Amino acid sequence: MIFSAKCSCRPTVAEVLNGKITTINFAPSDPTCVERAIIDMKLAIDRKGSGCCGSLAAAY
Repeated sequence: MIFSAKCSCRPTVAEVLNGKITTINFAPSDPTCVERAIIDMKLAIDRKGSGCCGSLAAAY
C-alpha cells in the first residue's frame, strides 16, 4: 500500500510567490535580451521558492 502525505508545515507555492519577486528590465525589441529576462525571472522564482517544492520555474 502506498501512502502519500502533504507536509502542512511548509508554505504553498502561492504563499511563497505572493508579492514582488523581482524587477526585470529588458529591451522588448532585442530577442537575446528577452531570452535573458526570461532566464532571470525563472532564477528569481527558484530563489524565492527554494525549500518549498524544488524548482518552481520548471513548471513554466
